[in-house]
Amino acid sequence: MQAYKMSPVRRQQAMTLLLGAGSLLLVAAIVASPDDVFQASLQGLTIWWKIVFPAMLPFLMLSEMLLAFGAVHALGHLLQPVMQRWFRLPGASAWVLVLGMSSGFPAGARAARQLEERGELTSRQSSILGTASHFCNPLSILIVIGTGFIGKPEIGYILIAVHVLSGLLSAWIMARWVLHKPVTAAASASTVIPQPGWLEAMHSARLGDGRSFGRLLGETVKNAVQSLLMTGGYMILFSVVILILMKYITPGAPAVLWPAIMEVHIGSYAFSQTDGTMLWQAAWISAILGAGGLCGWFQAVSMLKPADGGAVFGIGRLLHGGLAFAMLWLLWPPVQRWAASAEPALAFLTGSGTSGSMPVHPFTLWGQWEILLLPAGLMATCLSVLALASWLTRLLSRAASR
Repeated sequence: MQAYKMSPVRRQQAMTLLLGAGSLLLVAAIVASPDDVFQASLQGLTIWWKIVFPAMLPFLMLSEMLLAFGAVHALGHLLQPVMQRWFRLPGASAWVLVLGMSSGFPAGARAARQLEERGELTSRQSSILGTASHFCNPLSILIVIGTGFIGKPEIGYILIAVHVLSGLLSAWIMARWVLHKPVTAAASASTVIPQPGWLEAMHSARLGDGRSFGRLLGETVKNAVQSLLMTGGYMILFSVVILILMKYITPGAPAVLWPAIMEVHIGSYAFSQTDGTMLWQAAWISAILGAGGLCGWFQAVSMLKPADGGAVFGIGRLLHGGLAFAMLWLLWPPVQRWAASAEPALAFLTGSGTSGSMPVHPFTLWGQWEILLLPAGLMATCLSVLALASWLTRLLSRAASR
């Protein structure tokens, strides 16, 4: 008997019917529980307005300005060996990677899409770059999760380090799995020392943009705010969806199930409130940060608009989450010893040097200028590491050619 095969038109009609029925059920659940839905919406709005919006707005504006001024082209010229040999991507994508590591998603996906629209990346390369640059905001990991949820800022620093290292490793694996074409010796030699120089490339890109500073500043603010408004809408919507799933669909399921799947902040908070050991909590929170949740997945894919519908990006998120869980679990013994010795030095974040003290509310830490310097320090560190790796790669290439 021949198996029935649904036509593309029928498949689209079935998907339309499914989405329509799901939307109708969601509205009915909201009408049935207005008070609970309001509290869930308020929770998502609070996290977005007090943490995500002020942390990401400057970096989104800065990324568009750097693209317009040609700094991305100059940086790409200097870091081409690293991006081509490690991730099989053009050198201009180096800034996108650093931007994602320092400001969090979906800034990396948005910048990768801009490079694709400029013709500097293919659709497949844009998917890989979006996967490689999809990191959680380090300020949010330290203040909200490490200090506010767990009550131990030293764990927040460990989560940041594991998050970045596992993300780079997963991007390295994904680049070799998706981008099958290797970088040949001839191509590598021709791109390690590109022409013209970095200053000429920067000036050419600036002339190609052509916008005045006033116009650039206005459009930068508008685009950044629009992007963040979409992010806030996603966070509020998924807060409501999590509530409805827990209340009506799976009332007997573990309380951490849907928050972990849907949204990183709510999922991290749910695991921080469990009765498990610190290792168990930190490992699962690390996995949640790496996976990014469906909320982060939809945000990034809506900006990337990949031809494969986000399949490559989804596989990269699962790989990042699995590596982050395994890496923190394996490194926990030395991490625990370091955390015990570092706790007194980080007492200013919790107001006391004792581990049992009640942590300060994370939103009150925005007045401490030391915390605001963390993204800038991380960006400078990432740039320094990439620049050193680029110099070593060039040196090795010249030695091998002799």
